[in-house]
Amino acid sequence: MIDLFATWCAPCKAQMDGLSTLHSEYDDRVAFVSVTNERVGGTLSRDDIRAWWGRHDGDWTLGLDPASDLMAALDAGGVPYHAIVDASGTVRWKSA
Repeated sequence: MIDLFATWCAPCKAQMDGLSTLHSEYDDRVAFVSVTNERVGGTLSRDDIRAWWGRHDGDWTLGLDPASDLMAALDAGGVPYHAIVDASGTVRWKSA
């Protein structure tokens, strides 16, 4: 389960409870990763992102993709964005 998000995104914040519930339900049967394309520097640090993550019960893998490579690979138009990818790397479902 791939989740593209940003700390400034209100819908991304709102989805965290649901994602946390799903993560708990599926436990180790589904790998979750949430990735932000925010650029670190200036007013945003890696610690800021980690702190946001912790305040919103993020309990799975967190990634940083400032070049938006993953967003481009998924052809995502914005955040939040979700995709389900199987073990072979094939995208089986993605949000519109």
